[in-house]
Amino acid sequence: MAYKNRNQRFLDFFLVGPLGKRSHEVCALVDTGSVISCISKNEYDKLVKQGYSFSVRNSDNLKVGSCVGGANQTCGLAKLKLYFPNIIDIYFVLEVLIVPELAQKFILGDDFFTNEAIIMLTKDFVHVKVSRSQILSIAFKHVPML
Repeated sequence: MAYKNRNQRFLDFFLVGPLGKRSHEVCALVDTGSVISCISKNEYDKLVKQGYSFSVRNSDNLKVGSCVGGANQTCGLAKLKLYFPNIIDIYFVLEVLIVPELAQKFILGDDFFTNEAIIMLTKDFVHVKVSRSQILSIAFKHVPML
């Protein structure tokens, strides 16, 4: 019998907001089965109302398949700038799909974890290269699946 992970993994980070301020905290579901990272349309709209400005491009021909079947039309691709609270000088630029009906506010997909600064992904940590000689391990939050 195969081992089934009964926990969902989440990762905390912040978005760079208006005037370059580090502000909005995000707790994202880690989903290495997702090819691209996604943000819910509701969460995206809240950020825009708070003054966040994102570079957005059209995604008319893109649909997102859900884990239970079916496909959702996307509303665009937004470029976000994010950072981890314990890594001061490193920002990640990530293009995410804006999805109208998403089970989570934010999903970090495989596109994020294949970033050149990400060294390794384990069950409990993501290991990030912060300089030529320094690697920082950031712990995932484990939340039991209901």
